[in-house]
Amino acid sequence: MSHQSKIIRLATGLLALTATAFTNPEQNQMMEALKWREELSAEVKNGETKPDDAVERLRSKRGASGLPIPADDADFAVAAIDIGHRLLLRHPAEAEVFFRAAEAALDQEVKRTDDAQAKEKALYLQKLALIRSNYLNKSEQAQADMAAAVQL
Repeated sequence: MSHQSKIIRLATGLLALTATAFTNPEQNQMMEALKWREELSAEVKNGETKPDDAVERLRSKRGASGLPIPADDADFAVAAIDIGHRLLLRHPAEAEVFFRAAEAALDQEVKRTDDAQAKEKALYLQKLALIRSNYLNKSEQAQADMAAAVQL
């Protein structure tokens, strides 16, 4: 098989995969949310939008993560973490604004979530520990979060 034939087969396969992806409503929702977060982070990177204003826009966006997360604060936190990651390398101060907002949202969600919902609460605690240990220099709180998650 020639090199050109391989490229054509690969391109055809990718087109078929793309067509399949856009027939699934959940995937469309995820792609739209991803694009929206990408645009919002670009606005912050370019100085068009201040980080605090972007956080407020993100908070007001329903389904900002694009994932089927029923809790609004958890959905917001996942989206804020994504934008924080996008900004971290070249705009660390702006990224910190998003990580702090995600921390506050997850902290509220942990307090609101009953221990009987152990799987969800443990996931929130793990995300909280990740943010605190990796981005906010709060290792003691992160260790306490992980210990609480393990106890569930």
